[in-house]
Amino acid sequence: MSFPTTDYPDINKFVEKLTECIAEFAEEKGAYESIRSVSISCPSSSYKKYQPY
Repeated sequence: MSFPTTDYPDINKFVEKLTECIAEFAEEKGAYESIRSVSISCPSSSYKKYQPY
């Protein structure tokens, strides 16, 4: 499940959305008891924008 992080400039709104996505995923998979961690992948779309060279 993914969503654009740029839609959430307020960290609190981002955390709310992330929590909703995790809960939805866990419910769909019946995985509340087996989820041990969550990984966040940083998009590479900003690589060129912030590339120092």
